[in-house]
Amino acid sequence: MAAIVEKKSFSLGLILTIGFVAILVILFSPVFHGQTGLYRIDETFNGLAKGSTYFTPELLEKAEKWSGKDFEISLHFKTGLEKAEILFKNAGCEVVKQGDILKIKGDLGKLGKAIVKDTEDMYHNRGELVKTRYGFNSEKEVLYYWWLALKQMDKTFKKAGKVKEAGFCHDLLAKGVEASYNFYGVEPEKAGGHVALVSFLLIFYVVYTVWWGFAIYYLFEGLGLKTTKAKVKKEA
Repeated sequence: MAAIVEKKSFSLGLILTIGFVAILVILFSPVFHGQTGLYRIDETFNGLAKGSTYFTPELLEKAEKWSGKDFEISLHFKTGLEKAEILFKNAGCEVVKQGDILKIKGDLGKLGKAIVKDTEDMYHNRGELVKTRYGFNSEKEVLYYWWLALKQMDKTFKKAGKVKEAGFCHDLLAKGVEASYNFYGVEPEKAGGHVALVSFLLIFYVVYTVWWGFAIYYLFEGLGLKTTKAKVKKEA
């Protein structure tokens, strides 16, 4: 067992370590209305992240510009072809099944608005409305099959040289479907209403990290473990 060389440094390191561990135990304990501190912090940042991903007005504006623009595309589905068919038909598209391929015709703007309607409801955690709209077992299934469809549409339009159509599908995918799916169940928060809290948490994170660094430093110093600059050898 290593001997304590500098009691003052070791004692300071020990005090810092005990304090660090005490705060860590509190963060992992359900003392915040039955929830742990880490869960509450994570919940807060998830809410703020979700609050910054609200693109419905932008997507509706883009969908309006595509209103009246017809499209025709063939999509391949290894699974869920019937459910994808329901989605497109509900959006006012003509759909023909050929094996595991759906041949789809419709108004691109109208399709976009239907997708945004689903992502808007899911963004605000109104999943029951979405599930009832299509009769699916799970509301997240709706966004999953929209995700599969839009991913293919993006790729297919690009291959056909229809870059603008592909860009619109990509926006619906990234700013609508993915954002609503990933943050489903989280309550959106505006950063402006939590400036003090966010500032405190960021400062606390930095201080807490440095705190642990100093605790280790003083413990090692107390045990006589130091880093010293190597002596430069003088040439004879």
